[in-house]
Amino acid sequence: MNILFLTRTDPNRVAIGGEQRTHLLHKALQSCGTVYTAIPVFRQMQVRTEADRRIAWVYLERRGSLLWLARNFCLRFMPWIALPSSKPFRPPAEWAGIRFDAVVARHASLAAYFQAWTIAPLFVDADDLPVEWFDTLSRSKGLGCLNRLWGALVRKWSDRVFSRAIHVWVSRPDQIAMLSACKSSSVLPNIPLRSGDALPVTNGQEAMLLTVGSLFHPPNYLGIQRFLDESWPTIHRAFPDLHYVIVGGNCPAKYAVRWKQVAGVEVAGYVEDLAAYYQRALCTAAPVFQGSGTCIKVLESLAMGRGCLGPAFAMRGVPVADQVAENGIFVCETAEDYVRALGRLMDIPFRRALAARAWSFVRTRWNQEAIERELASTFAQVKWMKDG
Repeated sequence: MNILFLTRTDPNRVAIGGEQRTHLLHKALQSCGTVYTAIPVFRQMQVRTEADRRIAWVYLERRGSLLWLARNFCLRFMPWIALPSSKPFRPPAEWAGIRFDAVVARHASLAAYFQAWTIAPLFVDADDLPVEWFDTLSRSKGLGCLNRLWGALVRKWSDRVFSRAIHVWVSRPDQIAMLSACKSSSVLPNIPLRSGDALPVTNGQEAMLLTVGSLFHPPNYLGIQRFLDESWPTIHRAFPDLHYVIVGGNCPAKYAVRWKQVAGVEVAGYVEDLAAYYQRALCTAAPVFQGSGTCIKVLESLAMGRGCLGPAFAMRGVPVADQVAENGIFVCETAEDYVRALGRLMDIPFRRALAARAWSFVRTRWNQEAIERELASTFAQVKWMKDG
């Protein structure tokens, strides 16, 4: 089985959550067949092919054309919608004679950009649903009728893309109800990349609350700002020795400057050794209130053996029944919720027991085998439907 995998980044990159899902999906697809990866670039000089890894960086632009202008205008003002590329996809010369049995698009936008359904039967990995993205971000802006108009356009575009797919994968069961136009769908879970043991809990740990995330991502920096406005002052009064460390690259300058002026807050920026920060931390905070998919930082924290505090929206990748302290999850909607959770986590024996339970909870349910089983099941079902 020859699979064309459409993605935005080299599948070997794992710096952020989206790249980690791309990496793990690529790895799982390799267990199903021979994978060829196409990555769009927007400068002719970036075009290249790595034959040994079967990866091609492809240029599908006709700069200055009406479609090129329309797509760039759309991306600027409505980034949830992607128009087709200016030129059709043509495999590089190194792939001459290859017939693709399936094409897997890492995002709905890539499926639309490549018009992937014209290449081979289309499968879309849509953990970030455009409709959910738009709804959660626009809700806070309160634009009324304009929101409803843009929302209808996003829905219509999404339905068109998903209707062209043989199958759509989402990252949470409740997202399936948001797919009104697809033929078939199922859950492909987000899993943390880390596979080692839980980090030890020691007597010398710092009084440190940690947030890890890509800070160019609006749900992350907007969520941190809301947390600092609404909850941190109360937390800091209750635990004056506790300091809050924010780790992540590419933070908008105005937010980084503002955060550094808050008492008890450290903005660490991008760091190479995340495990060192998790080791120092009592626990983590995931103040996320907008977006789509799941917050992989929640499962990553548990896999590191650290409890995670945050609103229910941040925990949505974990079944509600499992969002309990015994699994390392503390749902905190108010400042007082954070204070109560932190009070429990100050106890070293409690944290030590929690580290082992949280690690086991993640390892037994969110692992690479779960992704491989889901892909194998989907492809087998599609083959059976065709043969039938």
